[in-house]
Amino acid sequence: MNQRTIKANDLERLADQIAKLNKKAVKFGLPKIDWDFGEIREEKVTYTTSGGKKFEHFVDVVDVEFPSLRLTDGWLFLGTIELLDGESTVHTHGGTKLADIPEKFFNAKNTCEHCGHNRSRKHTYILKRGDEFKQVGSTCMRDFLGHTPAAMEFLADIVESAVDGLEEFEERGGEFFGMRVPETDDVVGFITTAIRVIRVAGWLSKTAAGDYRTPTVDTINFVLNPPARRDDAEKKLLQAVTDGAKPEDTNEALAIVEHFAAKNDRENDYEFKLGQLCRSERVETRNRGILASAVESYRRAIARAEEAKSFAKSEWVGEVKERLRGLELIFLRTRSLPDYGFGPSFVHNFKDANGNRFEWKTGTVGEGAFDKDERVVLTGTVKEHREWKGLKSTALSRCVLAS
Repeated sequence: MNQRTIKANDLERLADQIAKLNKKAVKFGLPKIDWDFGEIREEKVTYTTSGGKKFEHFVDVVDVEFPSLRLTDGWLFLGTIELLDGESTVHTHGGTKLADIPEKFFNAKNTCEHCGHNRSRKHTYILKRGDEFKQVGSTCMRDFLGHTPAAMEFLADIVESAVDGLEEFEERGGEFFGMRVPETDDVVGFITTAIRVIRVAGWLSKTAAGDYRTPTVDTINFVLNPPARRDDAEKKLLQAVTDGAKPEDTNEALAIVEHFAAKNDRENDYEFKLGQLCRSERVETRNRGILASAVESYRRAIARAEEAKSFAKSEWVGEVKERLRGLELIFLRTRSLPDYGFGPSFVHNFKDANGNRFEWKTGTVGEGAFDKDERVVLTGTVKEHREWKGLKSTALSRCVLAS
C-alpha cells in the first residue's frame, strides 16, 4: 500500500481531485483509483522563525492509503529520458529517486531495447523488473506494457497527483491561464527573465503560493508570453520588469548555468536535476519551475560562501532597541523573500569596516536599490542580535538612508 499523511480538512479536496483523476483514468483505459483513510489524529507542528524563536501548534491529520500499482508482467515504470539538444535528462515517476536509476541512462541515446531500433525520438522510457532495467521507445510502450507513454506517466504519478494536486499534469499540457506557452525556451534567456521578475515581484515557490497566489514561475511564463488583452495590473507588471532590466542580468544567468552545470552528484536530486537542465540549451515547460528556483538557490550558495569568509569575525553591534546613527556600511547583497499576501519584501546585507554584519528587512526599498560594494550611511534601530551556524549579525529596523 502507498500511504500519505494529509491535513484532515483537505479530505474533501482530495476526494474532488481523485474524482477528476478517475475521469482521466477512464480515458486512458486504466482502472479507477481506490483509496481509504484512517482515524483523524492530532499532530504537533513546530515552526522556527528566522530570528530563532519557536512556535508550536497542533494540526488534525489523517493517513490516506492507496493500493500499490501492478503493471504488466511485473514491470515497474521508473522514469522518462528526455533527449534535448543532444543532452539526456531523466525525469523520475512514482517516487523513484534519481540515485535508483543506473548511470547508463543519464547518457542514453534514442535506442529502444525492445525493438532494437535507434530512431529520432524525443522521449524514451525506463522500466524495471527485478534486477533488469530496460529502455523502451514510445512506439513500443503499448506493445510492451499495453498502454501508451502518456497513460504510463499518468499511472506512475497518480498517487502523488491525488495528494499534491493536478498542477504537474496541467503544466505538461502546456496550458497557462487559458493560453498556450512555448514548449521549450532558451535556458539562459529563461533564467535572465526569472532574475528580472524576482527583482520586481520577489520569489514565491509553488508550495508557498498555495491556491490563492501566483508562483514566480507562472509570472515568468506570463512575462515571456503575455496575452494580447491585459488588465492594468498586468500592464504595470510588464512595464516594471522591462524598466528594471539590467545588462548584467544575462551575466548572472550565465554564472548560474555554469554553477549548476558542474553539479553531478546524484545523491542530491535537486542539484542533479538542475545540472541536467543547465547542461541543455533549452528547457521544456514542465521543467520551468525547478529552473526558476535556480536563481535564489545560486544566490544563497554564493552568499553563504562569501559570508563564511567575510564574517568569520563578525560581532553584534549596539543593544536591542538602541538607535544607531550614522552607520558607515558597505552593501553586500539583497535577498528577496516570499510574498505572503502583503507585497514583496527584501533583506539587504551590509558590513562595516570591522567586518561586522548588518541586515535590514524592508518592503519599501527593493532589489537593485544599491550597487555591489556601494558605501552607504544609514541610521537604524537594533531589532535583534542573530546567530546562525556561528555567524553573528545585527538586524536593523526603521532605517533611514543619508541623502
